Amino acid sequence: MRRFTWFFLFFFVLYPGSLRAAQDSTPLPSLETDDAVLTSIFQESVTVALDSIQTAQDGSHYLSAGPKYANPPRTYYRDSYWTSGLILMIDPSIVREQILRLASGVEADGSVPSVVSIDSDLTIPLWIDHHDSGPFFIMMVYDYIRWTGDTSILNSFIGNRTIFVIMEDILTHLRSLDTDGNFLPEKPPNSLQDWLDSIPRGGEVLYNELLYYRALRNMVELAELRGYTTHALVFHRVSLLARYQINKQFWNEATGSFYERCEKHICVDRLTNESSLAILYDVIYPEHRKQFFETLTQLETDWGVLNAVPAYEGFTQTSYQNATDWPVLDGMNAGARLKYGNTDWYVPLTTWWISFDKDRKSGEMLPEFVSPIDKSTGLSQAWSVNPIVSFIRYGIGLDPALDGSYTIRSSPTTDVVLKHVLVRDQYITIQTKQKKISAH
Repeated sequence: MRRFTWFFLFFFVLYPGSLRAAQDSTPLPSLETDDAVLTSIFQESVTVALDSIQTAQDGSHYLSAGPKYANPPRTYYRDSYWTSGLILMIDPSIVREQILRLASGVEADGSVPSVVSIDSDLTIPLWIDHHDSGPFFIMMVYDYIRWTGDTSILNSFIGNRTIFVIMEDILTHLRSLDTDGNFLPEKPPNSLQDWLDSIPRGGEVLYNELLYYRALRNMVELAELRGYTTHALVFHRVSLLARYQINKQFWNEATGSFYERCEKHICVDRLTNESSLAILYDVIYPEHRKQFFETLTQLETDWGVLNAVPAYEGFTQTSYQNATDWPVLDGMNAGARLKYGNTDWYVPLTTWWISFDKDRKSGEMLPEFVSPIDKSTGLSQAWSVNPIVSFIRYGIGLDPALDGSYTIRSSPTTDVVLKHVLVRDQYITIQTKQKKISAH
């Protein structure tokens, strides 16, 4: 039975169905609020998410990262994970197809590239064995089941392996990359194999370790769901060890933040927006959470939230991946704040869009990144839907658990009406009112 907590809201089940079968007659999701910025971000995000759905020569669908990354045709593990957060609310059958396509790219040893080529076997060295791709694949399967209840995906075969076995192989591979026995996988020296693929980061990179932990926790729940109690216990124990080691090795008490990475017993003291995943995925110890929220504000500028401070030496500053604002990372930051009721969520969720909106040309939507000097950003970038997905999941609470339950929260901003969102094969509308705070 689905469980809901009722306060400051009205909830309506409208009708069942598949959006793809009724796209011409079924209204798309909409967000009604007095906040024009949130409404605009939502509308653009739906448009860009739908535009990211592409068709291969065989008629199957996949998620494109955006026009900048469309030639040659390919699909990314990390980009499509963040894009799927919104696609799941519109047409989860697309996400199911995406999972099966991405599964075909997982190597026999469990290593995972950044990209699966479409209609070709093209690959380049930069795409091989990305350390964030495997966790994102596991997280996508987990999220798909949460939103749909469709556990049959775990038994689907790609070659001679089921999806569940492929997920196990991914974690086995990552576990094998721990060479110093501290339960944390390591990247090779000067590796470009994660989202920051223009700046070398070797050793144990916090961002990748946080995703590894999240994937382990997802596998605990999925193994329990299948009745694999021994598997679940193993994943659970490894996750606890990983969390302990992350906090032990990366937390810097003096700065109230995490080191960016550690390699050969030397840790790099750099504050990153991606490190907000430590809060979002409950890795950080609760007693450090408030201090870390405050430290993260050091990334904020009047035009955006920087991905890293200090900037990376030897690379052009405020350009591409160096001290620029990436909306996908802002969604992590804002999501963490919304999840724990931190009132400073609005800056990371909206500042990038406000800056972009001031200068953009007609028809331009959702930038890849924002910078006051580098205007080479990709446009209609699908994973930049993540900020509004975070608002829905963590701001108003539409974030189903594995059993389908969720708790709607009072709005962190003005009254909100979210219409025509698909959850467990039912289109729903949620109205939630702003929480009233009494003055003392």
